Amino acid sequence: SRGGRTILTFNIMAFSSDFLHENNMAGRTLLTLVSRGSSTVAELLRLADNVPGVFTGEDTQEAEKYKDIVFDFMYLKKQDQCDQRIENNEVLLDLDDELRENHIEILQRFYELFESIVRYHSDFLQFVRNVKDGMFLQYSFENLMNETDGCQLMAEAIYLYGVMLLTMDTYLPGPVREKLIIAYYRWKGSIIDASIRSVVKLCRSTGFVYGAGNKRPKNYPDSFFARFPIPHEIVVEVVVGRLKEDDIYNASASWPSPKHRTTMLAPQGSMLYVILYFAPHILHKQQATMRSIVDRYFSDNWVIPVYMGFLVDLNDWWDCYKAAKAALKNTMHKSNVERIVDEHRASIGALKKQLKYYLTDGVLNDDFLMDKLEQILSALRSCNVLIRWTMLHRKCSNKKLRESVVDLMGRDEILLFLMQLSQLEFKIKNTLQNMLSLKAQRWDEYKRECHGRMMELSEFFSGDKPLTRVKKNRRLQQWFEHLAKQIESLEVHGSTNVEGRKLLKIMNALDDVQKYHQIDNSLQIKQFLLDTSTFLRK
Repeated sequence: SRGGRTILTFNIMAFSSDFLHENNMAGRTLLTLVSRGSSTVAELLRLADNVPGVFTGEDTQEAEKYKDIVFDFMYLKKQDQCDQRIENNEVLLDLDDELRENHIEILQRFYELFESIVRYHSDFLQFVRNVKDGMFLQYSFENLMNETDGCQLMAEAIYLYGVMLLTMDTYLPGPVREKLIIAYYRWKGSIIDASIRSVVKLCRSTGFVYGAGNKRPKNYPDSFFARFPIPHEIVVEVVVGRLKEDDIYNASASWPSPKHRTTMLAPQGSMLYVILYFAPHILHKQQATMRSIVDRYFSDNWVIPVYMGFLVDLNDWWDCYKAAKAALKNTMHKSNVERIVDEHRASIGALKKQLKYYLTDGVLNDDFLMDKLEQILSALRSCNVLIRWTMLHRKCSNKKLRESVVDLMGRDEILLFLMQLSQLEFKIKNTLQNMLSLKAQRWDEYKRECHGRMMELSEFFSGDKPLTRVKKNRRLQQWFEHLAKQIESLEVHGSTNVEGRKLLKIMNALDDVQKYHQIDNSLQIKQFLLDTSTFLRK
């Protein structure tokens, strides 16, 4: 307080500029939300494998036994009538008690799962409102999406919500969900009154049954996604726009070749596929946008992984969307499909030959790996692209296309290829890890060798060393002394770019100095320079 006035200081920059810093509330809130989303999907997949047979009908004996006390959502319209019928029948009461005792714990987990999906949607919308209302002082949607981590997490948050809906409706069909919820509601009643309406709205059967040949309901899945929607201005203007144009994971460093672009962007493409169902008008009407998306992500592939082995064939899932279907026609044109298959067929033999050569005993040593690293990594990328494309497109729905892909590689051939590829990656990883663990030791050893050779050459041209019979050359003596100092200044823990440039300059200088007449005529000096260059490359 100064002069009777109270001065309040707001340290806006107390929030770190690092989006994921512990003091950055926007980043931590969004990161926590995405973490919850991943754990919710994991729980959904776990529970999907443990649905009691009485609710799925797989256990016909159990289903028949309890059929009079297991209800779907029709129970909500005649609740009193159903309850009264059970209460008036001692046999049904005993069956009801037995069913509750056997399954109440697993039913509670299912209900909490459905409740967590509703809560996830609610918390995401609350985060959106907080950003709009300026609660996170330094962030609007525009600069949040300009943050690398912010853009990734925002897209992942919406994507994971979509994955929850798709996997739930795939692995926990509507009739099963309804029976699970009603069974739990009958036994818990007023305890879950606060959430039951939202859970019922979310989980009501869509009519969709996963499996080949099953026809999808009209406007599915966008009508399902619309039950608890994401605001269009966020999906369309912010997230879809960035996913459509940018490489949000900066994957180009790992996939530098343009021919691997669709594989590089595949995770982003899967996200975009899911998120577009929150904006179905793009799929229906925006042909230019869909053409841009297909050209960028799906120009040479049409079977994509959505999440953990859940595959979709775009020909099936986009068939009812006019703009999406039209955009996909270029990919599915007969000549384009034949070209793609022929390119993969032609690459199989060469890649197998490379794998066999690299796995030959004695080939993949330290020196070979460092000299041929880019070539080896390029081969690994091509192998991964080939095996990924082949395994995915063996699952395409079109029989003729599927047969052409199956003819590329048999199951045993794919398995052997995968094993060899994994073995090569394992050997490369272990070799590089070993080299990194010895980096400091080797760095000091090779630096001493290089420094010693430069000092010997400097003394050689001093003319004072006995038995050399060489004419004194003051310039070369000083030059080698200077080069020795440059080598001595190299730091193993220094900046990779800085030290790399220094090494490159020194190696170029050693190559250039060999052109001098006094050096070119001496095999001993040239061998010294060659050894030094070899040590520097290591």
